[in-house]
Amino acid sequence: MSWDRKRVVFALMLVVAVVALAVAIAACGGSSSSSSTSSAAAQTGPVKWGEMNSLTGVSAAPAKTLQNGYDEEVAYINGNGGINGSQIDSISLDDKSDMSASVAGVTQLINQDKVSAIIGPFPQMVATAARSISEKAGTPHMLYAPPTLKDLATTTYKWSFLCTTGPDGLADALLVAAKAAGYKNVVAIGDVIPIHQETLVLLQKYYTDAGIQKLTVLPDKWDLATTDVSSIVAKIAAADKANHPDALFILSNPIHVPAIQKGLKALNITTPVIGSPAGTSPAIFLQGPQAVEGYMALGAGITNPAELPADYPGKTDMLAFVDRYTAKFKQPPDFYAGFAYDAVHLMANAQIAAKDANNKEAVRTALQNTKDWAGCQGVFTYSATDHVGVHGGLCLWKVVKGQFKLVEPLNPNGLVIIPPQGQ
Repeated sequence: MSWDRKRVVFALMLVVAVVALAVAIAACGGSSSSSSTSSAAAQTGPVKWGEMNSLTGVSAAPAKTLQNGYDEEVAYINGNGGINGSQIDSISLDDKSDMSASVAGVTQLINQDKVSAIIGPFPQMVATAARSISEKAGTPHMLYAPPTLKDLATTTYKWSFLCTTGPDGLADALLVAAKAAGYKNVVAIGDVIPIHQETLVLLQKYYTDAGIQKLTVLPDKWDLATTDVSSIVAKIAAADKANHPDALFILSNPIHVPAIQKGLKALNITTPVIGSPAGTSPAIFLQGPQAVEGYMALGAGITNPAELPADYPGKTDMLAFVDRYTAKFKQPPDFYAGFAYDAVHLMANAQIAAKDANNKEAVRTALQNTKDWAGCQGVFTYSATDHVGVHGGLCLWKVVKGQFKLVEPLNPNGLVIIPPQGQ
C-alpha cells in the first residue's frame, strides 16, 4: 500500500474513532456536554419574549415612551449578537390597564405563544394578578410595576421579579432631601396611586429620623381620571397657610402636576414643592415650561444623565442609551423608558448567563444571582428573599427653563435613612 493510501485510510479510521467517542460521551449524559448540546440546539431559532404594556386605558400616559424604550433596546440587543447568537422575537400585547386583560394576555403568552420570558405590565394595580400566572407556570417574568409594601416584605415569589424602586426608595429619598435642606416642618399629600399612598405611610413612620419635627399628611386624594384638581389645590394652600411648612411633598401623576403648580402659584403659595419620580415625565410640560418652573421632583439618573457626577453608577451606559433613543425618536428617554431599559437588559443578561434561553430554571437562577448591576433606575441586586432588586437610585431634580437640572444625588446605591422593609 502506498504512503498516500495509508494516510487516507488512517484519516478515515481517525474520523470513525472521533465520531464513536462523541456518541459514547453523549450516551453517558455528562452534565457539561449535555448542557452545551442543549444550549446549541435551543439557540438555533429565535428567543421568544412576551411583553405586556398599557397602550390604552387609564395608565396609558407613559406607555408610549415605555414601549419605545422596550422596542429600541430589544433591537439594540438583536443588533449586537442577540441572546447567545439568536434574535429576540417579541410579542407585545395591550393590557388596557385592566386586570382581566392583563391576566388573559399573560396566559396567552405562556400557553399559546410559548414564550421563554415575559416583561411587563406596568400598572401596580394589575401586577399582582399578572405575576400569579407566571408563578404557577414557572416562567421568568420581569415586571415594570413598582413594588407594594407587601412585595417588599414577602419572600414567596420564585419566578417573578420587579425592576422599579418602590415606596421604600421614594420615602427614603424624600427624607434624605429633607435632611440635606434642613426641613423641620413638612406638609405631604398624594394621589390614589398605591406607591404614593404607601410612601406617605413610610414618611409618617420615619420622618423624625431625618430631623423633621412636624409632618402633616393630608387625607385628600385624587385619581387619574380627575379633570379638575382645584379643590385639591385649595386644600394644599389652606394647609400651607395653616402650618407654614418648609416644604410641600406633593406625590402626583404627571398629568396633574402642571395644574397643581399653576394653581398654587395663583394662590401665592411659594413654599418649595417636591414631587415623586412620576413628576419627571415630559408630560408635566404639556401646559408649557413656565407652568412648572422651579418645580422639584425625585427622579432616577435617566432623567438627565449628562448632569450626573462622573462616578454615578451606570452613567456611561445611560448616556449611550440616551444617544440611540434620541437618534431614533427625536427626543430623549424619560423615567418610563428607563423602566424598559432595565427590564430588557436584566432579562437578556440572565438568558445569556443561563446559556439556554429556554431553560427557565437556569434563567430564573441567573436573575436571582444578579449583583450590583447599574441600570437607569439604580443599582440592582436580587436574592432568594429579594425579588425587587432596587431600593433607591434617586436624585433631586429642579425644572429650570424647561430642563431638569440636578440638585443632588439622594440614594444612588440604596436606602440611607429607612431600614429595609422585611427583606
